[in-house]
Amino acid sequence: MTVNSLIEGTISEICCNERNITIYLPKEYDLLPHHDFPIILLQDGDFLFKDSLIFIEENVRKGIAAPIILAGIYSERRNDEYTPWPQPALADKYPPFAGEGDAYLHTIEHEILPWIRTHYRISTDPNDRAIGGASLGGLISIYAMYKKNTLFKKFMLLSSSLWYEGFIEFMRSDQLDPTLQAYMYIGDMEGITKTNIQRHMITSNNIGYDILYEKLESPSKQIRFESDPEGTHEDSYFILYCIRGLSFLFPG
Repeated sequence: MTVNSLIEGTISEICCNERNITIYLPKEYDLLPHHDFPIILLQDGDFLFKDSLIFIEENVRKGIAAPIILAGIYSERRNDEYTPWPQPALADKYPPFAGEGDAYLHTIEHEILPWIRTHYRISTDPNDRAIGGASLGGLISIYAMYKKNTLFKKFMLLSSSLWYEGFIEFMRSDQLDPTLQAYMYIGDMEGITKTNIQRHMITSNNIGYDILYEKLESPSKQIRFESDPEGTHEDSYFILYCIRGLSFLFPG
């Protein structure tokens, strides 16, 4: 018996303009046929929720979190689509980062989200729409925070690659919607074995949090930043704190 066989909601694999997307609908979707639901778009497909849906649903039953639609968007070129501008590779064996983030966010706004809206009952209120991801997926989600602030008002930022060259300066200098809401996580063991720019993983996330905190209207209510003393840059930690982030962004 698989974990997904125990869930009460439904999972579908769809394709939008040759891009694969995993859609999770909570059981309330069928029970409330006239209700539009909040949604979160997550980068790198369904890895942040596919094995934790039983716990996500448990939080909904307990009233800790609200039922929402989860959409996992796949990318075959994450190093290009999840980066805001070009940057040299971190090592000779890797290709450079292409910096196609603007084009990717345009695809989300003008192709992916309209397709989902056509086929599923999602809320049209930006306060009911979130975007998020881990690592580079978190980086592009913070970029969306600045570039698509009328489209999304909530952000899930897990171990975001804020070491990316010039990104902290971008966060500091660009305007930000002061009413948005964000959940951030970083592990205390991330980047400690790196010798390249990734060694600044923890420091850059702390600085990024401080920047966001200063730009928000009521930061103590709008942003939560959590850490894990044993947290490494691995999926198991991303998944655990994604569950916690969903409860903060969409409380029951």
